[in-house]
Amino acid sequence: MNLYGGLKHKGAIWAAVCVLTGFGVLFQGGCTSQGLFPRQVSSSEFVPWSDEVPPRRLGGGDEFDIRFLLTPELNAKATVGSDGRATVPLLGAVRAGGLTVSELEAELDKSYAGTLKDPNITILITRYASDKIYVGGEVKEPGAKDMTGRIDVAQGVTLAGGVLDTATLDQIIVLRRRWSDNKPMIRTVDLNNFVSTGASADDFPLLPGDVVYVPKSGIADANLFIEQYVTNMLPFSRNLNYDLRDGSGY
Repeated sequence: MNLYGGLKHKGAIWAAVCVLTGFGVLFQGGCTSQGLFPRQVSSSEFVPWSDEVPPRRLGGGDEFDIRFLLTPELNAKATVGSDGRATVPLLGAVRAGGLTVSELEAELDKSYAGTLKDPNITILITRYASDKIYVGGEVKEPGAKDMTGRIDVAQGVTLAGGVLDTATLDQIIVLRRRWSDNKPMIRTVDLNNFVSTGASADDFPLLPGDVVYVPKSGIADANLFIEQYVTNMLPFSRNLNYDLRDGSGY
């Protein structure tokens, strides 16, 4: 695994970091084509890479079954709306977005306590529609990509239509936020080595919200990447959460 210090394509890293940190919050000098080399990153900014999987949280478009052990006639299907609410039997619209399955079950148990003697509720996710990764750089179809299951870096690049002839595959950049404190992590992947040797260290599962950037051979076009992904696709709110403008990511 390659970490930040060994990167050759510093222009590409500079562009990708600007996306993850929200217009270069963590770096001095702004995200411009002038001086593409970021200053040394301190431990308070980038944290060591971790493969820890965060708890899954419901989002808009996610679908689930709500099942009542003792009153199965109330069993129903529900979808989380764009406002984070879902309609369930007897209660109507309830908050679901941003909650884990166990948190939603606990909230519903409390809400149903005044109506049902023993709610005994189980939530079964049938579809996660809100999970997306973001693939950019030298790929044919850059943008937000839906995750329909386990997707590794190579598959993520494939979802973006594959790479252009101008791409370099030996240092594909992956950016991720650590779920416990929202701090950014960064690593690179050598897909050339993965394709030729099958080395698992050079490919790994992506998580929702990951940013994958395929650099250009030589100097990456940071300005173009910033225009496409910061201005048009990945605006960040003050709490640095993704705020997609529509389902396509544009």
